[in-house]
Order: sequence, then structure tokens, then C-alpha cells
Amino acid sequence: QRLIDAVITDDPVVQAELLVLQGITNRELSRFSLAQRQPEEALQLHKQLGNHTGSIIVLTQLATLDGAEAKHTRAQERIDAALRLIERHDIDPELIARVNIVATHTAVELGQTESALAYSKMAIDILENLPGGPTLALADAYEETSAIYGRMEQRDDLRYWAQKSIALYTELEGPLYRDLGPAYSGVAISFAMDGEYDQAREYFNREVSIAQANFGDEHVRTAVALLNLGGTLRRLGEYQLA
Repeated sequence: QRLIDAVITDDPVVQAELLVLQGITNRELSRFSLAQRQPEEALQLHKQLGNHTGSIIVLTQLATLDGAEAKHTRAQERIDAALRLIERHDIDPELIARVNIVATHTAVELGQTESALAYSKMAIDILENLPGGPTLALADAYEETSAIYGRMEQRDDLRYWAQKSIALYTELEGPLYRDLGPAYSGVAISFAMDGEYDQAREYFNREVSIAQANFGDEHVRTAVALLNLGGTLRRLGEYQLA
């Protein structure tokens, strides 16, 4: 922050990129006021420059941040703004897919399952046909699709898409990749829906391990994973451990 304030003052493109990076960092540290302010500044810079791609990237980041703070209506407003820019300009397909992935998550949180499925299908169609092989974005799209079916309580589809995301995350990033946690949770929930709590415990244990390996013991993701595991242990009658 000190270096950016002291040195980067005459190149708005670089300044905007660094503001976005700072915003992501502060979001991961749960410093939400800073995380919101910095990309907002970047968005204004991109608008002044007429940089539509940059604006879409920042709007998507802001929508993700709004989602993390459970401000889903505002997240949808950001997504709508990004989609309007996509309609008017020639935008890289992978970025379009990224916007649709975030739109999927937002629609799920707003209970708009039909819209969520449409967004996720569009993202998957784009990403599965990109040259160069699969990417993390495709794994994210699979995971978001599993979340839709989780909300719909369709356990078979939930498990299918969650397992696809697990396989791709592991292939691309290894067995301790951070976003494996929600995917393991999805598989666990699908087993819990069937009353197969021993299987659910196995996958919730994996979620806890991923959270602890990436975020440590003092983090909200670890807390959520422990709560998930504790609820399953209660169902199994292991009350002391729960």
C-alpha cells in the first residue's frame, strides 16, 4: 500500500490493476471496508479510460465481495452492469464465462434457480469449448452448478456436479486446493440427504482439512466446515465429539 501510494501515480492502468489486487487481498483478510473501496476506485479509473474489459473484471470482483457480505441484490446489480457491457462490446469468452459463474452464485442466493441454471449452462458451454484444455474457471462452474441442485434438493445432480468439480480441481491444483472445500461439502450434503451420515462425515472431514490447510484454525471457512461436521456427528450419535 505504501509503495503504491508513493510510486504509482502517473499510470492509471497499472494503478487500477493494483487496486483490484489490493481489494482481493483485503477481501481474503475479511477487511471488507477496504476491499470495497479499492475496486470502486479501480472501476472509476477504468470508466474514465473507456476500458470495458477492466470495468467488467472489477464489477465481477465487486459482485463477489457483495456475495461474501450477503448483499445479493447489490451483487445482482453489479452483474447486470457487467452483462450490459458484454452485450455492447467484444469481450474475451473466458471473462464472459467468469461473469456467468458469479451470476450463477448470485442467482442461487436469491433463490432464482432457473436463472442460475441458465447462467451456469452458458459458462460451462463456453469453458468446455475453449482451446487449451480445462481451467479452474470450469471447475468453478461445475461447483456452482452443484450448489444449484443442492438448493433444489436434487441429490444425484448435486453429487454428480460436485464430484466433477473435485476431479478437475484436484487435477489442476492438487489435493489441498482451497476451493475443494465447498465441493467436498456438496458431496457430503448429498449423502446426508440419503441418510448416509458415515459417508457424509468422510467428506465433511475433508472439508475441514482443506479449510485448516489453507486458512488456519481462526477463519470463517474453518468454522463453517466444523459446524457442518459437528451436525453430522450429532446425527451419528457421537455427541461428545460433535
